[in-house]
Amino acid sequence: MAAKILMLESRQAAPDGVNVRMFEAGQAYDLDDITRNIAAMFIAEGWAQLQGVDTELQAPVARTKPDKTPSQLLGPSEVQ
Repeated sequence: MAAKILMLESRQAAPDGVNVRMFEAGQAYDLDDITRNIAAMFIAEGWAQLQGVDTELQAPVARTKPDKTPSQLLGPSEVQ
């Protein structure tokens, strides 16, 4: 199963660097549909969480900064 992010809050981002998209709360998005940098930012800010991976890699839901950096959450080979 491919990893996905589940949006906890709706946020806008431009995965292609040009066209802004709305990523809706409650929706899950394939990491192919969103850049890993944007996914890492959403996770680090607590706006999204990873699905399809071990739950101890999840960012906290509270609006506190996670103990892990985005590269630790996704793995160094997955952060662009």
